[in-house]
Amino acid sequence: DSIGAGVFDRAPTHRPSFADRIASAHPGYDPAMIDAGFCRARSGEVLARIDEVLAWNPDARVFAITLGANDPDAETLRRDLDAIVARVEAAGRIAIVSRLPYQTKYGEDFVAPKNRAIDALVTARGLLPGPDLDAWFRARPDRLEDGLHPDARGAVAASALWADSVAPLYPK
Repeated sequence: DSIGAGVFDRAPTHRPSFADRIASAHPGYDPAMIDAGFCRARSGEVLARIDEVLAWNPDARVFAITLGANDPDAETLRRDLDAIVARVEAAGRIAIVSRLPYQTKYGEDFVAPKNRAIDALVTARGLLPGPDLDAWFRARPDRLEDGLHPDARGAVAASALWADSVAPLYPK
């Protein structure tokens, strides 16, 4: 969704990017990135497009997924995200799902039940966990530019958290 799209967009203000961090931490690795995020995406819309996204680059090995902020409830997210992960894995790829970032925009904590659904999915499927964006932004709500989307420094931090999360995929 727009949160992931913003974090992975590689704008100059979002540097060092995820790719920059991987290249620095793991010499010889310079990941190609396809930013497939789009604004206001709901998990069902992503599910409808996942085969198209998988076809964009058959060599893409890892799919970093931050999704769910726009979903109406945790059960919808869990169902659709499970189907997305199943398609990614069926294509021989690795799915890594982050916890949604804490938000202050709507007052009510819509993120907590969705993150419980994400945690259950990660555990049930035995996935390498993505970053805990909830904990990081909950401790730093000032890094949310509009109460929902990370500001530039928040995006840089999220990229670092993603790089740390996928480190086990690289040789030591």
